[in-house]
Amino acid sequence: MNLVNHLAAKYKLVTATNLKGWTLVDKNGKEVKVGDKIMFKGNQVEVTSLEPPHKPGASGYVSTKKGGSSWIDRYYAKVYDMEYRRDAAPTLRLL
Repeated sequence: MNLVNHLAAKYKLVTATNLKGWTLVDKNGKEVKVGDKIMFKGNQVEVTSLEPPHKPGASGYVSTKKGGSSWIDRYYAKVYDMEYRRDAAPTLRLL
């Protein structure tokens, strides 16, 4: 098992596109997904996993790694200047 899968299993991280009703967005409102490259502390890093908030008031986590490194950094979304937003509930239309 590689390190990313190990951490995903240990911390119950979301590594796919299903964020259970949450979307991660950057400070400009652009959606951020696993695999995206972002700038962090002057370095380009890859988003490796996402962990949406688990309770009201929580900010959730984002995990990243530098290219060529196996070291994973995991910080609150706010540290990356990002936030999780609740997806709008689907609307029902009566026919």
